[in-house]
Amino acid sequence: MPADVRNNRPVMNITRSFTAAFISAAILAGVATADEKSAIAKNESFGGRILMVAKDSKQYSVTVPDKKPDGTFLKPADLKFLSELSNAIEFSFTGTNVTDEVLAPIKTLTGIQRLHLEKSKVTDKGIATLTKLADLRYLNLYDTGVSDEIFTSLKGMKKLQNLYLWNTKVTELNAKKFQDSQAAAGNKDLNINLGVDKDLRSANQIAFLAKQRELSAKTAVAATNAPVVAGVAVAQPKFTEHILPILMQNCVKCHGPEKQKAKMRLDSFEAVMKGSSKGSIIVASKPDESKLIKAINLPPGHDDAMPPEGDRLPKHTIETLRNWIAQGAK
Repeated sequence: MPADVRNNRPVMNITRSFTAAFISAAILAGVATADEKSAIAKNESFGGRILMVAKDSKQYSVTVPDKKPDGTFLKPADLKFLSELSNAIEFSFTGTNVTDEVLAPIKTLTGIQRLHLEKSKVTDKGIATLTKLADLRYLNLYDTGVSDEIFTSLKGMKKLQNLYLWNTKVTELNAKKFQDSQAAAGNKDLNINLGVDKDLRSANQIAFLAKQRELSAKTAVAATNAPVVAGVAVAQPKFTEHILPILMQNCVKCHGPEKQKAKMRLDSFEAVMKGSSKGSIIVASKPDESKLIKAINLPPGHDDAMPPEGDRLPKHTIETLRNWIAQGAK
C-alpha cells in the first residue's frame, strides 16, 4: 500500500477535543459564515473532524465519517451540508460506504486541493462530477471501482501532482498516456502510483534524478581517484578524499540516486548530514552516538546491519569513519 495511504493524514490522529478548540477559535474570530458554522457543527455531530491548516487561516481539512454515532450508515442526503464547507481544502472520506452520490455536495467546492477516497465504492461516474476541482493536487483512489474512463474527467486538473490508482481497473498503458498528455499541456509534476514498484514518476522528477545521477557520477570519479592507503586508518580524514570513497564503494547501492532505503542517501556530504527518515545518522564529535557507526558495527544478519549483505567493513575503514566524526564530521 502506498505510504500516504497507510499513514493517511495527520488530521486522522488529532483528538476531537483538540480539533474542537481550533474550530471554536475560528468561529469566534468570525472566519466561518453562518451556514459554514452550521455545517461544521453537523459534521462534528456525526463524529467527523475539522482541522485548521494554520493559525489565523480560513482553510481547513475535513474528515467525513461514514457512520452516525449510533452505528448506522450515513446516507447521501445526510451529507448535503458538505456543500457549505467553502473554506475546506482537503476532504478525507472514511469507510467503505462512500458512493458516487456522496460526492455530489463537494463538486462545487473549487478550492479543494486534496481528496481521499481510498477503499470506497466510488466509480468513474462519481469522478465525472468533480471536473470543476481544477485546483486539486492530490487524489487517492486506491482500491476503488474506477477505470481508464476517469482520465477524461481528470484532464482539466492541470495542478494534479499525486494520483493513487493501486487496486483499480486502470491500466498502466493509459495511465502513462494521460501522464504524457498532462506533461505536454504544461503539468510536468504529475506522479501516478499503480502499486508496488509501479510508480510513474513525473517529468520533472525524472529530470531531477537524471541531474542527481550525473552529479553522483562526477563525485564518484573524484572519490575513486582520491589517494587512500589500503589497510591503514586515516588519522585526519577529509570527506571528499577519504570518507566519500568508502560510502561510494559500500553504501550507494542501497542509498544513492537510484535507490534510497529508509529515504537515505549517502552520495554527498549534504545527504549524509541530512540522515534518514528516522533522523540524523551522524552526531558530530560523537562517533559512539552516531547511528552510522552503530550500524556498521552490528553483526552479520542483524536487521539494521550495514551493509546488509557481504563482508563487514574492515577495522581500518571503520576507524577512518570514526576519526572523521570525532573530528567534527566536517
